[in-house]
Amino acid sequence: MKKLLCVVLSMLMLATVCGCKDKKDVQTGSFDDDGAYNAGAFDTTGNSENTSDDGANTGDTASGTNDSNKNNSTTSNGSSSVYIDMDAVGGGSGGSGTAGKVDYKGGKVTVIGLAGTIDKLDSSAVAYKSGETINFTLKAKTAKNIVEGLQISYKATYEDGTSPQTGIIDCNADGKVQIKLTPKGPGFIRITATACVGGQEVSDVATFSGGVGVDVDKITTKDAAPADFESYWKTKISTLPEPKLVSKTLITKGEGYEVYNVKIAGPDDTAAYAKLNDGAKYNYASFVMAVPTAGGSYPVEVKYLGHGVDNITNHTGSASKIMITVLAHSIDAYNASSTYWSTYSNCLDSYKDKEFGGQSYFVNMILRDYQVIRWLQQNDLVTAAKSNGSISLTGGSQGAFQSVAVAGLCGMNGINISKANVSIVWNCNLSGNDTMNISSWHTPYNNYTKYIDTVYFAPYVKCKVTIDPVGLGDDIAPPSANMALYNALKSATINFKQNYTHGSGGETQTVYKLSK
Repeated sequence: MKKLLCVVLSMLMLATVCGCKDKKDVQTGSFDDDGAYNAGAFDTTGNSENTSDDGANTGDTASGTNDSNKNNSTTSNGSSSVYIDMDAVGGGSGGSGTAGKVDYKGGKVTVIGLAGTIDKLDSSAVAYKSGETINFTLKAKTAKNIVEGLQISYKATYEDGTSPQTGIIDCNADGKVQIKLTPKGPGFIRITATACVGGQEVSDVATFSGGVGVDVDKITTKDAAPADFESYWKTKISTLPEPKLVSKTLITKGEGYEVYNVKIAGPDDTAAYAKLNDGAKYNYASFVMAVPTAGGSYPVEVKYLGHGVDNITNHTGSASKIMITVLAHSIDAYNASSTYWSTYSNCLDSYKDKEFGGQSYFVNMILRDYQVIRWLQQNDLVTAAKSNGSISLTGGSQGAFQSVAVAGLCGMNGINISKANVSIVWNCNLSGNDTMNISSWHTPYNNYTKYIDTVYFAPYVKCKVTIDPVGLGDDIAPPSANMALYNALKSATINFKQNYTHGSGGETQTVYKLSK
């Protein structure tokens, strides 16, 4: 999945809401003097810092300024500083002599953060309510344990119509600052922060990307699913050919298993490859399959992949289960030729934005994914090994979107899926792209993509879905989009990670869990 560092500058209010009650679990803890995070509850007796707003304390507190034109913030001592735009300066890790940045005497600076006041962190970052004041603590720690002169530049971007809140705040003696957030309605507040000295960003810094959730049980899609959503997909499925085997080629052998490159009949997607003008038919689904060599029946794990046009080179397997990795496109799942992949990468460039024959490119992708499940229902895998009917789905990002979509189609058509384990789910709440903290790199919402929103498949999913993790700092598959999915599922668990973006994160990845 393509990774971007884009921060959206202004967001609108989520227009519609729904309700549910969930079990909430959280890993809680505290900052060490050296900035490390320890799991466990705070000792609330003794050594707690005064964090009142009168400025006479060691824990600087900023309410910030909600003015997207001025981009400044009032700090605890009453001073005003211009916010450092991390998009403009690059953010992330820098090096000595980086243009526009300064070296710091304490060495590399790492910014971490958790919800709560400086002396006591809150139990959950996703349990806030509209109208309450949210305290959030950021801390800068350094390689040499020096924090003198350090400042933290932060930005808080709301999803409830509140203007972005920004500022630069002097760190206290422990490298900490405290900010106050004032949400008006449901949504997530994305918080990004970096370290600076004298208003200039430090050259070697690990930045923070995280946030908090407000009235998360009320988050849903901006628009409801199309009235003909179910009939649309049942009609598409009715046009599929029988999932007959086209080819099965041995790739390699392992201890107790064999790995095959497989093609089966699928939807005709030739129009998507028309610019190649090669006269070929692109009407199959392809996957790499690892099958135990011993006789008997086995559970099946089906994995869907993230965004891209890539060769499936992982050919590991298991002697105790059947493992299938599905390619998203109607081309070889495995091909050793680099020219082959560059050709098709160029052909399918920006496929998320395209439609062919009056439908989104994703429609035939999902139908290919579903066709693999139909094939599992109807065919022996090899002479000795068979599926025992237990099929689980897994994938991250685009692969998570595919997993939920397939689980929904299976539920819609009476095919049993045992479970789905997914992460950072993509293509959720496409109609709400303008309401979420989302990067500019996303699938557009239109008359074609309204039929592929991940959330719209959720009511048809019969199995338990585990969404783990979701990044509170993710702006590609935003936490609010994943929360809309969770709220639409019947049985699910979702784990939010602090200081985690789209598949990667910094220090202090505290986990907040919801379950139903």
